[in-house]
Amino acid sequence: MSDAPSEERRRQLEAGDAAAMPALAVVVGAQADDALASFHLKRLLKGAKGVRIQLE
Repeated sequence: MSDAPSEERRRQLEAGDAAAMPALAVVVGAQADDALASFHLKRLLKGAKGVRIQLE
């Protein structure tokens, strides 16, 4: 079963949509144990865009 809100956040991230950051902030606020949402929110707060992850 697909999680429509998760799919929408994924699409927002892929598109570089500015709405992805507040959407992820809502998820992290409601579900602090969602490690993936927290990871992506931190990336966006540091200026990252999209879904590509650069490891350093």
